[in-house]
Amino acid sequence: MMDTAMHEAAAAEAVAPALAVRGLDFWYGSNRALKDITVDFPARRVTGMIGPSGCGKSTLLRVLNRMYDLYPGQRATGEVMFDGRNILSSDVDLNVLRAR
Repeated sequence: MMDTAMHEAAAAEAVAPALAVRGLDFWYGSNRALKDITVDFPARRVTGMIGPSGCGKSTLLRVLNRMYDLYPGQRATGEVMFDGRNILSSDVDLNVLRAR
């Protein structure tokens, strides 16, 4: 019985993402650079992103740490869920987010 419970808990944990991106759009001014991105980043796993220059890898990373807030005219919409909170919300403490 204990083995079954432990296996079920491990399976549920493996499914839960550390970061969940849902319907993410990102704009540089009027140019939409990311369009409806949905991706999960699993907990305790290394995730690599590959692709050609200009496909949005660095832009996505800038969204995940909210670095775009340093530049006027850049904005993101959608959800990036981390620890049960949408980090795109205006009430997120950016220093705490970036430290985590």
